[in-house]
Amino acid sequence: GVPLTHHQMQSLTIKVVIDRLIQRNLWPIAARMCDHLCIPEEEGASRVKKHWACWKVAQQDSIHISDEMLAAKIKQKLQDTPGISYADIARKAIECKRPELAYQLLNYETRASQQIRLLIQLQRYNAALEKAVANGDSYTLYDVIADLRDYMPALNFQSLITSNKKALKYYLKYLKYWNRDMLFQMHGQNDDFISQGLCRVEDSFFDITVENKITSLKDAKMDFMRGKGQGEFLQSVTEEQIKLYRCQQSLEDELRSPKSFVGLSIHQTIVKLVCDGQDKKADNVRKEFKVPERKYWFMMTAGLSSKRDWDGLEKFSRSKKSPIGYVPFVEACLKYDQKHEAEKYIHKVPPEERVKPYLMAGDLEKACEQAYVNKNVRELIRVLERCGTANRNVSERIHGYITNLQ
Repeated sequence: GVPLTHHQMQSLTIKVVIDRLIQRNLWPIAARMCDHLCIPEEEGASRVKKHWACWKVAQQDSIHISDEMLAAKIKQKLQDTPGISYADIARKAIECKRPELAYQLLNYETRASQQIRLLIQLQRYNAALEKAVANGDSYTLYDVIADLRDYMPALNFQSLITSNKKALKYYLKYLKYWNRDMLFQMHGQNDDFISQGLCRVEDSFFDITVENKITSLKDAKMDFMRGKGQGEFLQSVTEEQIKLYRCQQSLEDELRSPKSFVGLSIHQTIVKLVCDGQDKKADNVRKEFKVPERKYWFMMTAGLSSKRDWDGLEKFSRSKKSPIGYVPFVEACLKYDQKHEAEKYIHKVPPEERVKPYLMAGDLEKACEQAYVNKNVRELIRVLERCGTANRNVSERIHGYITNLQ
């Protein structure tokens, strides 16, 4: 021990006395003193035992014990002590040129960030990557990938990343936004031609001229031809997009309207042509791209109503029997507050379906009468639910109709 008077004890303070006991390697006495005085673990017993562990690592006689056994012995001594940092002890082992012992000690460290950082320092790159993946924190994994890329030779790094599917997924996501050239290279090395082609498709969106867009898509098509799985389907879609770009470029040239069509979908292209009064060209686009008739009628209805061409909409509705019915025409008119125009189409709706458009138009009386003609109690109840205090007469009439039908 250390002989001290009470006055010396008070002058030195408890912390200094414990520090002196530690420096003299009197750890058991220091630990018991901390327990007796109820000193918090981090300042007391944990600090004392960590000092012992660091001393043990640095001792020459411990070299004759295997690193695995010494790490297990330290763990056995410290396992009941909260707040122990095995990373700090591992750092001491690194200072003492004992990397294997440091690695063994890191197996007991509970803080992933401390564990991973030292594993990288020990050049245990595979273990560091596995720990980062197991940790489940995406930010930690991105940091580890960035560190490994800086520390490892390029070929070794790529080999390590490709061996871990989850790490590869995160790395490719990083490259997608920050290094497109490397992303192409990675896909090429992995013979992932589908992903390589999809990257080219994405790049085509940012090309300025139509010629460059088409060139990028042609390259993508070649990649899809070399790929497996969905390659055939993607080839077809890519060819369709090339065809659409050429069609849109032709429309811009013919209508002398630069940068107005390229980049739009087929749906948007047809609607824009209708809005611009180019109905014939819209129909040609429909035929060229084999747009289903029902879909085309919805497009025409949306386009004509958006430019308030009510005469054109009525003319179109009479061109042939509507494959979509006439409720969409009612909806299109009411969207622009054209109740008078909507009434033209409500009369074309079959009687058994006419209650809904009447309700859409807010005509509760006609909806009520039509529901009664249809002898449909459910529709009468639906109309009743829409009636307020201002429609008391309609409400009373509905109650009477329901009684008659029941």
